[in-house]
Amino acid sequence: MAPAADRGTRRAAAYWGGMAGVTLLVLTRDEAPRLGRCLASCRELADEILVIDSGSTDGTVEVAEAAGARVEVRAWPGRAAQSNYAASRVNTEWFFHLDADEVSTPALNRAVRRSIDLNLPGIVGYRVTRREVFLGREVRCGMHRNLLRLCRTGQCAMPAQRAHARWDTGGETRPLLPALWHHADQPLDEQLAKWIHRGRLSALDYHDRGEPATYGRLLWHPLATLLRLYVLKGGFLDGVPGLLLCGTRTAYCFSRMMHLWELQQRGSQ
Repeated sequence: MAPAADRGTRRAAAYWGGMAGVTLLVLTRDEAPRLGRCLASCRELADEILVIDSGSTDGTVEVAEAAGARVEVRAWPGRAAQSNYAASRVNTEWFFHLDADEVSTPALNRAVRRSIDLNLPGIVGYRVTRREVFLGREVRCGMHRNLLRLCRTGQCAMPAQRAHARWDTGGETRPLLPALWHHADQPLDEQLAKWIHRGRLSALDYHDRGEPATYGRLLWHPLATLLRLYVLKGGFLDGVPGLLLCGTRTAYCFSRMMHLWELQQRGSQ
């Protein structure tokens, strides 16, 4: 977090209509190996750190408290519901959301602070580019653009989706040029299991919307994902890490179509 004197100055300025405070918001469950790196990356930015934990047993809460975070423990109701609850617990005018395996940079921290200090009327959020670090190196095929991460409190919400829930707002947003970094450094079997599980959740979202899993989609969706990431987005330039990362995303896409097909079969019986 920012030094106590700086935080006090910022809060006083916010009270008199000057600079607006910002809370670093992180959701956790068993993220002790990664959380300290995440929180330290925003030490000079955040006026407050809020960690909403969903029952960690690996010391995550202790890591958060050691970093000066305000910690609440709450059962996991789904990503969107937990995120919206967390946003309702923010005490500052803005919040900056990171996942526990993401880190900010000094350049991004400065851009965030400049943006909230300007406090432009009508702007309710800022979007950030996320770059992927996989097996210790940046990979081109893992880049995700335009993620809404800096939000004006009370103006942004996360729509109810089981997979890939993202902050949304009906107001105006702008981009921030510096990137944040996602470190996918869990063991490969854990990463593959995560993406297959996320594919199942995405299938439930697809099923709710009435989207079908045809033979063509079962075949083409995974292949199209592999071609887009490995060829069009340059995954082949990243060697083995690029191939493995593209493989996990392809497995996610196949898992989604496979589970969607299974849901359809059960519904037709």
